[in-house]
Amino acid sequence: MKNIKLTLISITMIVVGINSFSQEEEKVSKHAIGLAAGVSTGYGLSYQYTPIEKLTFQLAFAPLKDENRTEISTGLTFIYRIKEGEKLNFFVYQANHYLVSRRTEYTYEYNQFTMQYEQNGPTTVNNDRFNNGLGLGFEFFVGKNVLLNLMGGYGARNNFKELGLTGEIGLFYKL
Repeated sequence: MKNIKLTLISITMIVVGINSFSQEEEKVSKHAIGLAAGVSTGYGLSYQYTPIEKLTFQLAFAPLKDENRTEISTGLTFIYRIKEGEKLNFFVYQANHYLVSRRTEYTYEYNQFTMQYEQNGPTTVNNDRFNNGLGLGFEFFVGKNVLLNLMGGYGARNNFKELGLTGEIGLFYKL
């Protein structure tokens, strides 16, 4: 009889212990790093921060420079998850992309007296612009810590001079 009570108490303790252990949630990171590319979200190295459960801020940054050209892409995107699932999340996003674009140009003019082309310049041409977008997206869980974001929506490009459809993509690793 003593052995049966001891066995029942032991089984109860094991079941309660396993149940409480299985209810322990795995801590989900608030940070992710990766690559992003989009007209509205910006392109380059990207960082995501999720301060609260459904809201994520995404930053993208890419500096490019050579002898005659400088381009710096900076993006800030707000993502709000509408529906969350095991393998897929559905969200709305609002994206802002500022693109600094500078290039050096040289012009050539024909001199009739010397019968040669003469170089004028250099002249720096600035073409900074702001792009903005709003749309819907899906976040796919490719692996345990790997996310693929696909976004599509409507955007204003080139300082609101052009309007049209836009597409964005991002690949992230949860830290």
